[in-house]
Amino acid sequence: MTAQILDGKATAAAIKSDLTARVAALKEKGVTPGLGTILVGDDPGSQKYVAGKHRDCAQVGIASIQRELPATATQEEIEAAVRELNEDPACTGYIVQLPLPKGIDENRILELMDPDKDADGLHPMNLGRLVLNEPAPLPCTPNGVLTLLRRYGVEIKGAEVVVVGRGVTIGRPMPLLLTRRSENATVTQCHTGTRDLSAHLKRADIIVAAAGSAHLIRAEDVKPGAAVLDVGVSRSAEGKIVGDVHPDVAEVAGWISPNPRPDVGPTDPRPRCSSTWSRRRSAVSAERSAGSASQAGDTEGAPAVTSAQAVQGEQDAPGVVDGDADAVVRDEDGDLTVRDPVSAPDAEGRPRRVTRRFPLFTKDTARPEGGGRAAPGDAFAPARQWPVLAVLGLVGLGLLVTAFGQFRLGTLLIGTALLGGGAMRWLLPDVGMLAVRSRFTDIVTYGIMGLAIVLLAMMAQPNPWLQIPFLKDTLHFTVTSE
Repeated sequence: MTAQILDGKATAAAIKSDLTARVAALKEKGVTPGLGTILVGDDPGSQKYVAGKHRDCAQVGIASIQRELPATATQEEIEAAVRELNEDPACTGYIVQLPLPKGIDENRILELMDPDKDADGLHPMNLGRLVLNEPAPLPCTPNGVLTLLRRYGVEIKGAEVVVVGRGVTIGRPMPLLLTRRSENATVTQCHTGTRDLSAHLKRADIIVAAAGSAHLIRAEDVKPGAAVLDVGVSRSAEGKIVGDVHPDVAEVAGWISPNPRPDVGPTDPRPRCSSTWSRRRSAVSAERSAGSASQAGDTEGAPAVTSAQAVQGEQDAPGVVDGDADAVVRDEDGDLTVRDPVSAPDAEGRPRRVTRRFPLFTKDTARPEGGGRAAPGDAFAPARQWPVLAVLGLVGLGLLVTAFGQFRLGTLLIGTALLGGGAMRWLLPDVGMLAVRSRFTDIVTYGIMGLAIVLLAMMAQPNPWLQIPFLKDTLHFTVTSE
């Protein structure tokens, strides 16, 4: 049996044709999307890859913004290039070509990127959105893999899929895409340290090889008729660029995307171009929506359309996200899944909506004004909770003293404890307290309760410590002890 070739070139051509028309429509409105790249060093493979992206942009009408730095570039110089593209309004989206030279903190570079301009979907916030099934730019190679499988009718739903690799560009996000409700695959993630890798591969209907280990997967490891996509890149002992899958697998598999023949690769830049177009279209739509709302006199109530949301809804490949992004969805079995829209912050780290939380007395009761959650720099739990422990301790001691017949002393202890609680609520706003409502409300509540109890203790007969004229004739009580 000879495997059918999963032809990425043909898939890419169809995407480019559609994208060209959509970019032209934007240009007629005076808007030109722009894709930027940051290339550090002179690695021939990276240079060729980046050149291909800009060639694709030129073919579909997207502007190219190139930033090339020498291999000797410092961390600060690369970060400066990232900040420049973040602030450049002509740059709708951009990528930092990985890997970066040794000594450069790649994670720091990715964190500095504007999440809404992250064309590769590798910003930590966007990867987190992917985990939460929130709208976000999708990692391009995994998205290209799904596009190829759909184009050639390879059944994904219910399929046993083995992903070989654990890198951030393919290995980590690939299972996240495959296990969405729109794909519903069952995924096993393996890597070069997996024991008996062959046993896992033989059960797979689909294999995605991204380990970067030359000819790791051979014909005897593959189930007849399986779909095999090779997106790993490494060098053989002879120095040639090869993939993770041995060529003899083509005699066993039902579908194959061989490597280094560029069959998945050509679909890679297209999602970047499509994401760039979508972001620019989203920005235009948001401006128009804001303008319409302003004319209607309701700008504050107009919902903002983020670039990430547009990318999720406008991606070329179908099945980007189904109902998982909604607050409540119903699966095929009729079960409801309720998702908290507050669970993920927006692009600036703020909650998506303001809620009123009433924190309980637990180890997380940290900040009365912040929903009971610890903030960076807060002390550990016992240190944050000492005021509430002091108040409760004094109240408990007062009740115990009262039970032993010392009413006035016990009551004074209770009232003083509550007054002290109100004072600490005022003086120590950032330390865990008996936070019930707002800070002002708590202070008034503790103060009134504490003052009332102290006055009652002082007015108790016989031998009252305090007499209030307007209460003298209306309030009478005597404490007796046997």
